[in-house]
Amino acid sequence: MREVLIGLFCMLCVGCGSDLATVTGTVTLDGQPLAGSDMLRGTVQFSPEDGHGTKAVGYVDGNGHYDLTSGSRVGVLPGNYLVTISANQIIPSKTPGGAPSGRLVTPARYADPKNSGFKAEVGRGRNTFDYALTSDKPR
Repeated sequence: MREVLIGLFCMLCVGCGSDLATVTGTVTLDGQPLAGSDMLRGTVQFSPEDGHGTKAVGYVDGNGHYDLTSGSRVGVLPGNYLVTISANQIIPSKTPGGAPSGRLVTPARYADPKNSGFKAEVGRGRNTFDYALTSDKPR
């Protein structure tokens, strides 16, 4: 009986194990953190490069930081991913009870997996991928 209790305790401490890797990072736009807020929704999406499997999404916080989740689970399966990033300014409806709209504040190319230029090779364990976006504004 004692061995069973010790075994159960060890399983609780270690967990059941997960095949998901954690992915975190920071997104900047023109050298400044892309700060998510109630009025700015920023997302980072990892899509399997081969087109098969679950996508993972992270929401950008007030410091430009994101953590990926796959559905209700934290993390993503190890593998190769195409990465897209977008941020939309939330525009409240002018009519009471109306649905808000949005305006893309990041260049559209970053929201397209073929044109974003971002890929990620996710390995087991912890992974960090930081993304530096530049605006389309002339310099």
